[in-house]
Amino acid sequence: MNIMIATILLIVFTIIVGIVISVMINTGIDNSNEKLCTDTGGSIVEASCCKSVGGNFPSSCYMGQCGCSLEDSHNVKTCECNEGKCFIKEKGCL
Repeated sequence: MNIMIATILLIVFTIIVGIVISVMINTGIDNSNEKLCTDTGGSIVEASCCKSVGGNFPSSCYMGQCGCSLEDSHNVKTCECNEGKCFIKEKGCL
């Protein structure tokens, strides 16, 4: 019985650590994309983008990423670049 409880506790602990690490990594990525956006002349805005795009700061250089129906969309942070430019992760407004 003690081995089963120890196993369950280990599994729960592993899941919690995985969630914490994931949140830390994603927050760091978002923060670096926020800085990259503003450092290259963009503004951070919230937009409704396709759920298939994933998380925050989708590339604005590709058409259709934020053009899905409401039921297939979710709100994410995006980078709005100056006219004639678009945002690419890890590069900024180009």
